[in-house]
Amino acid sequence: MTTGTCPRCGQTEYVRLGGMAPHMLPGDDALIECSGTGQPPVGEPSALEAVAEATAAKALVDRDAETADRTWREAIRTAITAGFRVVAIAEAAGVTRDRVYQIRDGRR
Repeated sequence: MTTGTCPRCGQTEYVRLGGMAPHMLPGDDALIECSGTGQPPVGEPSALEAVAEATAAKALVDRDAETADRTWREAIRTAITAGFRVVAIAEAAGVTRDRVYQIRDGRR
């Protein structure tokens, strides 16, 4: 018999009948059997499903980040209009004075 590495978990196991010998992986509360095929056991998302789920989650975060950025820029413009000093605005926003002017002028 020859040995090989499981494509799912990386454990070295004996190759048996063209596939990996079954072995156990730590699960949430118990050990689960590694399929040894590079595919998750039944009930777990496949790698492509995990990519799709992560992409959807990232899209939500990106949308929230864009909304927060627009709100932040508008707050800076409002503070400028209200007459606050640029130095104070820059300090409150955690940016440089030049950055405040860029936001005010819509340059970046």
